[in-house]
Amino acid sequence: FIWMGIFLSICALRIIDAQSDLAAITSEGESALNNLKRRANYDPCFHSAFERLRVVGCANLNAEARKRFSLSLAKCHLASSGIDIHCDEEMTIERCTSSLASMPIAFNAYTEFFIQADSICFFLEKDAIDKRISSALEQLYESAGSVARHLQDVTVGLERTNEDLASMVFHRRQIPHNL
Repeated sequence: FIWMGIFLSICALRIIDAQSDLAAITSEGESALNNLKRRANYDPCFHSAFERLRVVGCANLNAEARKRFSLSLAKCHLASSGIDIHCDEEMTIERCTSSLASMPIAFNAYTEFFIQADSICFFLEKDAIDKRISSALEQLYESAGSVARHLQDVTVGLERTNEDLASMVFHRRQIPHNL
């Protein structure tokens, strides 16, 4: 029993840690998304990157597309500081990022935006799931209320039927006595 208690305590701590990690990742993603939206309002480069993400959606971004999105954010950020990355859509990601290796600041910016892109997508996907769950629960609640009302109507109908049947049985018993 002691080992079972220790095992359950360890499991509970891991669940708490996982929930804490989930909340931290969600918060980071929300913060990164808000920062991207804010920058998109005044910087055309960030606006273009944000619009691509908005149109395509994170669920449709494969690994290559996420890397391209991260690279576009890094290019925007570095361009605002006067650093130009020579990488276009026709170049492979490997070729683009290998050219960044000679500029540590550029590669670090790409890496940071890659992490932020994952956080943003995690937040957006979690938010979408939360909304679907909320909608499903609302529909379930409404259906449960409808079923409860229907069962109440059925119960009332059965009670009336039972009363009518009892009355019929009573009157039927009275018939032989009246003859």
